[in-house]
Amino acid sequence: DMIGHDSEVSAVGLAELGIFSKTENFKPDSSMTVGGFLKALMMACHQKIKGSTSNADLKAFIDSTNFLEEGVVIDYEAVLTNELLAYFLSRTNEAVNNVAQYKLMISDFDKIDAKYREGVLQTVAVGITEIKNFKFSPKSPAKRSDIADGIYRLINTGARLVPLYDLGDLYVITKIPQFIFQKFCHFRLQLLPVRAGVPRDSS
Repeated sequence: DMIGHDSEVSAVGLAELGIFSKTENFKPDSSMTVGGFLKALMMACHQKIKGSTSNADLKAFIDSTNFLEEGVVIDYEAVLTNELLAYFLSRTNEAVNNVAQYKLMISDFDKIDAKYREGVLQTVAVGITEIKNFKFSPKSPAKRSDIADGIYRLINTGARLVPLYDLGDLYVITKIPQFIFQKFCHFRLQLLPVRAGVPRDSS
């Protein structure tokens, strides 16, 4: 069901890396739980979760890192929304300055939860999140196709993981062996405090 789909490259690329299961149908318009997405994101970032990878084990792992900012509480069983998708992706990417200008691209920016606005702007600024027709629909469930695109862009475009690896065209999944991709893509979530001190100019 992904043949000819706009997100075909993303879905197939992540399936080849084992981040998504290789199934007959990807179901691009279906949703995903917060827990299911975070497991996929941690796998993309080569973070091994101890235990059975249940939501309890996932929560214990997340709580042991600086992945979530203070005051952010999430429900691992809840459906992943567009604003949460952007926020989580932003937490694995190097922060950039002067992102307030990107508010102009989002007609429903004021509907984004204040806790997630900076993350949304960060991912829009570096090209991970795509705004279509100036509408973001922050509370709507994120589609699996958009989830695949987000993760794929994070690891396969100019977006830069923490710590910084300026690899340029090396982030082309179809052109390099997987073991090389894994070596350069690897990072540790405990390094995320490098984001501290980045101006919060989106409130």
